[in-house]
Amino acid sequence: MIWRKNMALTMEYRLSDVEAKNVPFTVIIDESSMLTEEMFGALLQALRKRAQRIIFVGDPNQLPPIGAGRPFVDLVRKLNQGINQFPKVGPGFGQLTVTMRQLSDDGNPRGDTELSKWYTGDSEQLDDSIFIRLQSGSLDKHVSFKSWSTPEELEQRIFETVYEETEMNSVDDIEGFNLSIGGHINSGWMNFAGADEYIKKIESWQILSAYRNDAAIGTATINRYLHEKYRSQQAQKLEHCSIRGTRHMLGTDGIVYGDKVINVRNQKIKGYDIKSRTKVDGYVANGEVGIVERIWEKSKNSNVKYNTHQIVFSSQPEMNYNWYSVVSDEGTSDLELAYALTVHKAQGSEFGKAILVLGEPGGLLSKELLYTAITRQKDKLVILYNDGAYRLRDYCRCTIHIGQRKKKGLRDTA
Repeated sequence: MIWRKNMALTMEYRLSDVEAKNVPFTVIIDESSMLTEEMFGALLQALRKRAQRIIFVGDPNQLPPIGAGRPFVDLVRKLNQGINQFPKVGPGFGQLTVTMRQLSDDGNPRGDTELSKWYTGDSEQLDDSIFIRLQSGSLDKHVSFKSWSTPEELEQRIFETVYEETEMNSVDDIEGFNLSIGGHINSGWMNFAGADEYIKKIESWQILSAYRNDAAIGTATINRYLHEKYRSQQAQKLEHCSIRGTRHMLGTDGIVYGDKVINVRNQKIKGYDIKSRTKVDGYVANGEVGIVERIWEKSKNSNVKYNTHQIVFSSQPEMNYNWYSVVSDEGTSDLELAYALTVHKAQGSEFGKAILVLGEPGGLLSKELLYTAITRQKDKLVILYNDGAYRLRDYCRCTIHIGQRKKKGLRDTA
């Protein structure tokens, strides 16, 4: 399988006649719902004559891939034809029914798990009073629902929710905000990353939205006002510590020391192995989330040649990577703020708590998007919506494919 980047930072796949080497007898493909037709074809071509068994693992209820086709869904539909029992098990096909991410303490079904079933294709008998209980706040401790009506009210709701779902002392607690994403105080300074316990906190909570550029509920908007409230380019003196300033920001988002960021391009990059203390050839995938743990400033008396932001990603806690600290008017930075992510970007990830921002009119809302969004959390889901909870029932019947988006004039903003 060969892939190459074009000037638009997209990937294209082409078939190769080179015989694959070192292919095992059994190959397991995880997150198969993200495969496009091109990726699927290139994958099978690469494994031909070598792999004797290929196991595709994925969730057909999730969002379709960004690209042509949804081969995993087609494969699932083909293999489970004629299987009438639930769960569905047949030749070459098995349906997993045990939910592992949303585990309850007492073994009973959780409210977020029951809600997610409304956005699947399974033919279970469902009780639609769940939406009334969601609205009233009586579903269970794993789900809460909050209403908003104006963009200003939504902004305040987000500040309040982050405060309530973390150990912050108030909505203005900058120190607590830093601690909630993996900061830790050492010798009077706020530091980031380091031990695994701090790196894991990078994904302890996450804001999600269907949109990136929507003026009211887009992730760009939400990231901006969170950044303005809790981040400063200047050094800060807080109650129990100080936070280092950042003279040279990164990217059009103005990324500074301690910011939570996401890499938006698959790329090979030089990295530093923390354990072996050696420089290595690393790889950072599109969608990996991390934190700016250090700022390197060049000076006349050091070997540092450039101003750089040093990033540690939660998926690679043993590595760190450097990005040049520059701001480009072209907006082509590989790193963006990640306090809020689109549901597309969050697909395949899991977080401690998910704060889902929804709004009407919901041009991009579909049962696949809602299913993906409300299955990202391990502990709790908070829904912020400018309509009644029962309106979410309408999307149980709504499926919007990539082609339909184009016909409707809808833009994919992942």
